[in-house]
Amino acid sequence: MTILEQMRSEGDFTDTEKNIIQYILSDPSSLKEGTIGNIAQNTYSSNATIVRLCKKLGFQGIRDFRQALLVELESKKYIVNSVDYTVPFETKETTDSIINRMYSLYKEGIDLLQSRIDPGQMERIAECLTQSDRIFIMGFGDAKIAAKEFINKMVKISYFPVLATDNREELHVFPHITQKDCVMFITYGGKHASFDKGIKVLKRKHVKTIIITANEKSQLARECVYHIYLPDCEKEKK
Repeated sequence: MTILEQMRSEGDFTDTEKNIIQYILSDPSSLKEGTIGNIAQNTYSSNATIVRLCKKLGFQGIRDFRQALLVELESKKYIVNSVDYTVPFETKETTDSIINRMYSLYKEGIDLLQSRIDPGQMERIAECLTQSDRIFIMGFGDAKIAAKEFINKMVKISYFPVLATDNREELHVFPHITQKDCVMFITYGGKHASFDKGIKVLKRKHVKTIIITANEKSQLARECVYHIYLPDCEKEKK
């Protein structure tokens, strides 16, 4: 669920918190240009109330909430058509309609991702991959398919990553990974029991780790060194 979806939901918000949310949504520039004191004054609230709201939304405080929401608002500029990323089309739709919806789905997805990419972070990830002795890729389901596509491209430039989750043997692989290797986790939701166990092993051994995920708040994302954050456009209940 995106930040905007959380703010617009019927969550466990007090009347004061709802008033702050409405103020921010009606004038996003107030968040970008104003201080927490300005927002508190204009919403007849307090700094402490605003911080509590940020924590309810999953952030430590106003600073990281502001940064994340402004990035999300910026990415929304790239959305032209209304596409349901969870169920992009229905069986009753015409072929033309399905083609148009799938075109919009992929185009908007690429535009959204481009708006979130940090070039500096990408350069550090590239350096990590090319300077490591071995590259281990972790992914299940759709992420496993993406991992295989990535491995295929890497092989063409003479790098040979190992898909450690191919036979669900990642828990046996983690102990044998060294500080000279790197590990890339590909997981949309950012939650997987074996990954949560493995990251603890990797951190103790000071292994370089990369994560590609839509869940910036997951424990796994917090533990990894490098991050590529995907737009979180799918519904939680599919």
